[in-house]
Amino acid sequence: MTLHITAHRDGFPPGLTWITTPWEAEDNTGIGLGVLHLGPGETWSAHSERETAWLLMAGQVEVSADGIG
Repeated sequence: MTLHITAHRDGFPPGLTWITTPWEAEDNTGIGLGVLHLGPGETWSAHSERETAWLLMAGQVEVSADGIG
């Protein structure tokens, strides 16, 4: 991770873009941060071994965790 993030000033491309990961070789914070950009009607599924937080910045979301939801 670099000190200043400048690569996405015009927005993020479709899909998942990692900003930092818990396995960084340099400046490792142990935290992962990514931006998931989906279009209307698109879905995404993931399995995480770590604690996860989500921030919805626009639109709506349907979430299921361990089959609940």
